[in-house]
Amino acid sequence: MKQFFAWIDPLRQGPWYFKWGFWSLLFVVGGTVWLCLPAQAAFVRTALDNIFVYFPNYLTHEMLGHNLVGQLGWRICYGRCDAVGEWWMAAMGNGVETLLPLGLLLGALRLNGGRWLLPLLWYWLGSSFYGAGI
Repeated sequence: MKQFFAWIDPLRQGPWYFKWGFWSLLFVVGGTVWLCLPAQAAFVRTALDNIFVYFPNYLTHEMLGHNLVGQLGWRICYGRCDAVGEWWMAAMGNGVETLLPLGLLLGALRLNGGRWLLPLLWYWLGSSFYGAGI
């Protein structure tokens, strides 16, 4: 497992190399539970459904996912209208929406100085999972 993390993050700038203590772990777990409570759903909806977060997710979901990867891949691989092709087009919306920020995040881990991009990419990845879950 150490070799896997060393390959993904050779510069040791990801969260698995953070010195997790009792209070930092309690803060992260407590904050996650607090954000997931139904009483705080309006806060989460406001934080993740604003235009600055939704617009990149919309572009990756609709333009890259359904239109580019979905239709192009469907026409190249299948070339006919059937249930598999329609499923492929539908699945590529959420697939690209979640895989693009994940790929960028893994790429930033391998860059020197990529830790400055990590908070933005973690936020984008979380909002894309939130949008895909809805």
